[in-house]
Amino acid sequence: MTRGMLRSVRRATLAACLAALAACAGAPPPVARPTSEPAAAAAQAPAPAEPEWRTYVPERCREPEEGSPGSCHPRRIVATSSSIEILEPIAFVDNTAEPTPGSYRMIDAVARSLLDNPSILLLEVRGHSDSLLHPADRADLARKRAEVVAAALVSHGVDPSRVTTYGASDSELIYPADDARNRRVEFLIVARDE
Repeated sequence: MTRGMLRSVRRATLAACLAALAACAGAPPPVARPTSEPAAAAAQAPAPAEPEWRTYVPERCREPEEGSPGSCHPRRIVATSSSIEILEPIAFVDNTAEPTPGSYRMIDAVARSLLDNPSILLLEVRGHSDSLLHPADRADLARKRAEVVAAALVSHGVDPSRVTTYGASDSELIYPADDARNRRVEFLIVARDE
């Protein structure tokens, strides 16, 4: 395969990806840019039809059925029977209880999940810290982180009686003791309406 053919294949693949993303977002497909390839490459026969897998659009991004909301937003959380799993961590500014600006997206998603699932009667926001601070400070910081996230959920319209907090400190480390990934928040479903 020549370089010109490889370049054409790359462009076609990129165009197919962009078209699939545009279809998922509901935007018009991108307009092809003119190429500066030699006339000989342009005179080649048209490419065969793309395989079906290249034009795949996720089911949730296809045309919505009558009366059902169509949503093509990426999922940030997964609600299981015992917890709400967040797919991106809620990060905090250094050794404080202040969430980083990017973490509010996840908090919004958890709040939406609680509002959309009235069967979740009680959610425990569990704060964690790493082992870099004094033990008393760790417990206090973990509790404050849980309280800040719970307050943010309430500010989004979640009933305060549906949210409780727990500061787990460094008692439930998942990673090595000094690993920043231990600074996390978990959402455990304590009571559910069956």
